[in-house]
Amino acid sequence: MGNPVVHFEIRARDLTRQKSFYSALFAWELGPESELLNYSMIDTNPEHRYATPGAGIPGGIMPSPSGSPGLTFYVQVDNLEAALARARSLGASTVVPPTKLPAAAARFAVISDLEGNELGLLGV
Repeated sequence: MGNPVVHFEIRARDLTRQKSFYSALFAWELGPESELLNYSMIDTNPEHRYATPGAGIPGGIMPSPSGSPGLTFYVQVDNLEAALARARSLGASTVVPPTKLPAAAARFAVISDLEGNELGLLGV
């Protein structure tokens, strides 16, 4: 069985504009901005007649630290260090080393794949 995608992030140059866009486009509920990175959680649990109840994964939206917009999705892994080592052995590089999430037992890391796309790993 594969590892599930469990979270996504949107990095925006204009946070207010992007929040309004995604809220209007998909009817996502965007939470208030936190003090940490102006990060807002996104609730994608759809109330659409074709959606499976409880379907959808949570996400977040924040200003882009680099000024470049982008998207990152996070894949859940059993062993964060082992997943990072495997990614590096396949040619990826580490962008963000293992980092503890505030107020959670989980840790995350971010890698850059072979074409420079950022991919998050979430160890639980």
